[in-house]
Amino acid sequence: MVGRCKPAWQKSNQGLSHVVMWHEVNEAVDVSFEDATKEHRRDAERSGEEIERLTVDENLGDIERACLFLASNAHPLQHSCAIGKLPSLFNEYGTKAHEAIFPTLTASLDEYSEHCQIQAAEALTTILLDASLSKEAPDWFFPIAFRMINGVRTPEVMKSWLGTMRALVPVVPQQMLTEDLLQLALARAQGEESKQAHVVASSIFGAIAPFLDGKLILQTYLHKAMGLCQDTDSEVRTCMCEQLNNISRSVGLNTFMIFVFPELNELLRDEELVVQSAAVESLVQLLGFLPPDIRQIQVLPFLRSLCDEGNAAMHVCLARLLGDIIIKMVPDLLEDEATLLLDAYKILSQQANEDVRQLCAYNFPAILKTIGARKYSTMLHATYLQYIQDTSPIVRCTAAACLHEVAKILGKERTASYLRESFYSLLKDPALLVQSKLFGILHVVLGHFSVSNTQSKATTYANMIPSLLQAEKSVSGTNQWRMQRSLLQAFPLLAEYLTSDQIYENFVPICFRYMADGVPPVKISAALALAVFLRNNCKIQQRYELAQKVVKEYGQGQSYWSRLLYIDFCESFLRVASSRMFKESFLELAINALQDPVPSIRMRACQIINPLRTVIRLPDDVALLERINHLATQRLNDTDREVVEAARIASDSQKRVFVLDRDPSHDHPSAQDEYEKMDKLREDEEWNMLSKEEQEEKRKMDDNLQRAKIESLRKSSADATGRSGSTTSASDSSSSNASKKGSTSKTNAPRQGTDSGKSSRSATLSRTKSQLGTSGFTPPASSGSAPTTNVPSSGSNSLSTKRGSLPLSQKSLSPNSPPSRKPPSVASSPNPFADGTLPSNSQVPRRNSAKR
Repeated sequence: MVGRCKPAWQKSNQGLSHVVMWHEVNEAVDVSFEDATKEHRRDAERSGEEIERLTVDENLGDIERACLFLASNAHPLQHSCAIGKLPSLFNEYGTKAHEAIFPTLTASLDEYSEHCQIQAAEALTTILLDASLSKEAPDWFFPIAFRMINGVRTPEVMKSWLGTMRALVPVVPQQMLTEDLLQLALARAQGEESKQAHVVASSIFGAIAPFLDGKLILQTYLHKAMGLCQDTDSEVRTCMCEQLNNISRSVGLNTFMIFVFPELNELLRDEELVVQSAAVESLVQLLGFLPPDIRQIQVLPFLRSLCDEGNAAMHVCLARLLGDIIIKMVPDLLEDEATLLLDAYKILSQQANEDVRQLCAYNFPAILKTIGARKYSTMLHATYLQYIQDTSPIVRCTAAACLHEVAKILGKERTASYLRESFYSLLKDPALLVQSKLFGILHVVLGHFSVSNTQSKATTYANMIPSLLQAEKSVSGTNQWRMQRSLLQAFPLLAEYLTSDQIYENFVPICFRYMADGVPPVKISAALALAVFLRNNCKIQQRYELAQKVVKEYGQGQSYWSRLLYIDFCESFLRVASSRMFKESFLELAINALQDPVPSIRMRACQIINPLRTVIRLPDDVALLERINHLATQRLNDTDREVVEAARIASDSQKRVFVLDRDPSHDHPSAQDEYEKMDKLREDEEWNMLSKEEQEEKRKMDDNLQRAKIESLRKSSADATGRSGSTTSASDSSSSNASKKGSTSKTNAPRQGTDSGKSSRSATLSRTKSQLGTSGFTPPASSGSAPTTNVPSSGSNSLSTKRGSLPLSQKSLSPNSPPSRKPPSVASSPNPFADGTLPSNSQVPRRNSAKR
């Protein structure tokens, strides 16, 4: 099963009981409902006494519970549970755990089941690999390991404890090696001892050799070890083959040539294939130790004969080791001799055995690195094409997995020349296994086709589009979401190699499709790819259309998941684009997410509060900063606990950054200064990637939109003043008629009428100013003044959702203007680009009128 662990009872063959801490048997194993049901049925069959015996006090500490479970009369499941927790207990309690647990473990280990004994050996080996362990640990573990290998055990148990002893050898004192282990090995190497005793002696001889003097080895056990090479049992001879590398390097070359090399030659021609394979592996390990003349005269002909005459099993062994063989031997060989070795590799690569071909494909990068990129076209290109076109998906998968290593060795020019068609072929491969491996390295492979010639580079990547689209089509119809995510993770690199039109027409729809229908990890990868595509687009109209589609379908989406994905998109866009571009299109709705009715969205929005603050530029954006701070404070008093916690984390993080930036002891630039510098570079890059025509159209668009805004503001103010003036005239007329009918005029009556009119007009002007302030529009501020805004009250709805508010394209793309209501004249204002292809004035995003 791929990606899943076997249930614990399949690993241990022991019956499980959820009464005894079921979740502690293996915390990494996911227990399904069916598994728990089976265990419940097993418990139903147990007697009350058995269930009572398996039940323990929940208040016991970790060490007390481990001691209880390690007792000899405990259940096998309890043994397994306690042994599995030994590494964590020693890591946490150290000496205290040893003093409490080891007496019980040592006394009961022989009575454990075979599985528990193997598990105990693996647990001690894991503890030994922990660098933070006490220096006394080897002294703790050596006696128990020594006792286990000194008895009669099953082959599996003995193999596990020999592995523990090999881990102990480098860290125990040398006195223990010579007085205990060496003496044990000499005693177990006697001819009358059993096969298992000889295996133990062979393992100890090889394990202690690197830590003993060569003369001591020669005097004490070298002859014994060479005698074991002639043992009648193939298992002993195989074990000795595995020890020859350590023994040979310890005794030196001269002693090796006299005593060890003759034995190795005999083992290489052993009648047992398993012994011969182990001897070949030992020979490959010793190639760097052998002198060059021995490698040329004796080793090379022997290996060549094995390739020609060996059986299928030996071919598998040679194919697995051939990469190491060629790397170690070719530098000292003549060209003709290297060609012979390379021919042997080609012969193996054409074997009918699938495993042999797969191993040859696995070793291809090592062989190419040894031969050199210059000889690839004449000596190895045909072999690699053979792997790409192999009938076995396993072989093609291996060839695809090493494609990036081959491309790195060849360089960009040769990669574009020789591997282009192979890459296209792998992208179209019908086997999902092959595509899965290729997608995993796609983000690395794409860059290796970027040649220096601009025209060739453009042609290469343009021809790559159909293959990429076909690969995406094949994987989109499956439920392989990891493959989909791997493919989308490579999409951002396409912005560097393809034109804006190619990306807009072919890959942007794919991103939107996965953002709508993919699983959450795929949605996030698609959002990141779309953010990169939008930022690197060189067409003003395409930028605008993409931004508006994201805003309409996700920022203003009806479903909560679409608005949640909008926050993920904003987070990705902040990482790749400048703050100016973000503010023009996405900031407004990102701030509105802090007061979304769905708690999950508010919580997610709290996580980007600090990134949103980084785009603020004072004093121009003081209103936006006040709004962000206001909503952040509201979230600290939110009704949802998770939202409050997210807001608190954001607040604490902001405080730490503030203290660090203001710390006078730091002489380096603050994080904000570095961010602003990087942001300025991004902004310049986004402007320079536009053509001169696009830049000019952008300037005109910004100027016309700014003028339209100011004109609509003036017209709205004039209409409000006119309506107030009409009301005042009617009131004055009524007062005049009333005075004519019956009142006696006084000498100061005209004066009072004038004063009354002035007072009425003053009130009208006040009402007009009030309407102008509440409309959200402000006249252009004088130089150095900051814009003002009305901060929404707690719990108020987003201004962008109220009737009569400005479209998002006009609000979010004008970062210097506060949220405002749209005057009626804006929607009917003439389109300054009616004769062009740009959108209408009410839909075109606005930009700061200040020209670059």
